[in-house]
Amino acid sequence: MREFLICQIEQAKKDPFRVLPKKIGRFLLLILVLPIIAVIRLISPWILIRFGQLPSSRLGPFSMCPELYFCERDQGLQPKSVDFFYCNNEKIANSYLKKMWGRLLHVSSLTKTFISASKLLPGHKRHGIELPHEHDYRALLATTERTHIYFTDEEKEKGKQFLVQRGVSTNQKFVCFASRDSVYLNTVQPQNNWDYHNYRDFNIHDCLPAAEELTKRGYTLFRMGAIVQETLKTDNPRIIDYATQFRNEFLDIFLLGSCRFYLGSLSGINSVSMIFRRPKAVVNAVPMETVHTWMPNDLFIPKKIWHHREGRFLTFEEMLDSNIGGFHRGDQYAQHDLEVVNNTAEEIMSLAVEMDERLNGIWQTAEGDEALQEQFREIFRRKTCHRKILARIGRNFLRQNRWLLEGEKSEIVSIHL
Repeated sequence: MREFLICQIEQAKKDPFRVLPKKIGRFLLLILVLPIIAVIRLISPWILIRFGQLPSSRLGPFSMCPELYFCERDQGLQPKSVDFFYCNNEKIANSYLKKMWGRLLHVSSLTKTFISASKLLPGHKRHGIELPHEHDYRALLATTERTHIYFTDEEKEKGKQFLVQRGVSTNQKFVCFASRDSVYLNTVQPQNNWDYHNYRDFNIHDCLPAAEELTKRGYTLFRMGAIVQETLKTDNPRIIDYATQFRNEFLDIFLLGSCRFYLGSLSGINSVSMIFRRPKAVVNAVPMETVHTWMPNDLFIPKKIWHHREGRFLTFEEMLDSNIGGFHRGDQYAQHDLEVVNNTAEEIMSLAVEMDERLNGIWQTAEGDEALQEQFREIFRRKTCHRKILARIGRNFLRQNRWLLEGEKSEIVSIHL
């Protein structure tokens, strides 16, 4: 309590005329709430009431963490309790997603006050909610049969009308695709320097050959994104630059939650498709340790890492043994004379074709392909925290780069974070 009061006083000193009235109001509210917290403590042996915050500022955690929370409840990994949440309303990645979670969760701004009051009394940790991490290393999505988040009949009809207006008939399949670029974070959170994330970027036009091929196979494609670096340059009417022409928060969720599959980079966008259990064909996956391996219908191909001093690419084992596979900042690669190399347009197209043919049940596996996949899975099981390796590396990518499966070649393994 003493530390709390000192903190409030110090904040009020900086701008007393603006801050002080708010502090007084919040303090009075805390005083009113404290008796309720005391009662919550008393009844906790019979009814456990908990409070927590939803990670609403970024689309990835805002999608995955609540869905994995429900998966944990289904599997008995969360205590039996009545849970209340709040969002930081100044940073909502997608307001429509907040509305949809509000159907399933008790969400109120008052929860923040209850958390503050709870921390003033002993035993508050038991009444806090620990949401799971957004990375589903335990494969909870794959082992939980139902999708918890859902569209109402009205929302399904609204989404269907948009598709029909874009020339997509009721039975026609469509694909969402996207590439990560730096514009979104630099725009919505300009106070931060996000340059360290640039190693994850790639140009959306590298996906165009894949998109053209998929239209020949009967698909319509929607280029996704909230704020994007450039418009899509294509004359194909079946490839729609939704991000620059039609984008809204409801359709962001509806399209990603209803598509045949998602094609593109690892970002918050693909997390929406995951919570609806839509398959993903992930390209330019990096860092290697965070590749999504937990969904059985997923495919991926990683970026390769070029070592300038040695004049060659690193193998999977070299990346994972040296912690390079866990580098999350562009400057870490530069400091160790490394370059992150994007997938080619041909590699991306090959992965898209494989996903289409696997989903349609016409994919042909050749001799030796499964052995290569198992080699990769064995490396990943030994070198990372991934326990269930259900996704697959693109077949053609692994055939053409089978040297990635080789053992250590040099003293690169001496590099550590």
